[in-house]
Amino acid sequence: MSDPCVFFRKAPSPLWLFFHVDRITVFGSELSSFKRYIKSEFDVKDLGKADLMLGIKLDHVNDGLILSQTHYVELVLALYGMSECRPVATPMVPNSHLEEGSLEECSAFKSLNTNYRSAIGSLSYLSIATRPDISFAVSSLSQFLEKPGIENWNAFLHVLHYLKGTADLGLFYGSSKDSGLCAHSDADWGNSKQTRRSVTGFIVSFNNRLIIWKTRKQPTVSLSTAEAKYNSLTDLSTEVLWLSQFVKELSL
Repeated sequence: MSDPCVFFRKAPSPLWLFFHVDRITVFGSELSSFKRYIKSEFDVKDLGKADLMLGIKLDHVNDGLILSQTHYVELVLALYGMSECRPVATPMVPNSHLEEGSLEECSAFKSLNTNYRSAIGSLSYLSIATRPDISFAVSSLSQFLEKPGIENWNAFLHVLHYLKGTADLGLFYGSSKDSGLCAHSDADWGNSKQTRRSVTGFIVSFNNRLIIWKTRKQPTVSLSTAEAKYNSLTDLSTEVLWLSQFVKELSL
């Protein structure tokens, strides 16, 4: 398998196993025989129908599954004293461009005596698990882990204001008339005034359901919009090549 933590049994009936440390999540139409076998070989505990995986809530609805992290969002808001903050409509201030802080801005942040790296880390898992809408904001904030300024910190707080009003948002996975993989990529061109490096963004869907997304600053300076977009497309292509092989292995 392309993913060493995933196993697939094709016959007599399809069975998918996903491992994470000492936990196994199993999908299939006939689980009873597998449970009996695994219990005969190992000392395991059956936790029943999955409703929480790695901090992600699984809501089983009639026409599909909804993945969300409402409780996680509430924990982050409480951690930074933002449980009662005012919601805002966007994860970043419109038309804003974050840059490395000046000496004065860095000094102002240090006076807060808070851990910027830990704060951004609290949003990173959320941005890659169920909240693609904050992916760009978190990627932008993560560029200033070494020398954050007060404006970078204010931008972090703005994301929390946004999460306050959107804590219940999640991803829906259900049946679809569309089939197969579909991918889109784009890039800006040198919008950073300090580095002139471009930003890559792409999404991948399977059966019209979003499964992969990414935003990151490109490692080199592109000399044209075409070069920036080709760099973004290259990143996407490597992801799709792996994913297409993985989908085949899972017989999906």
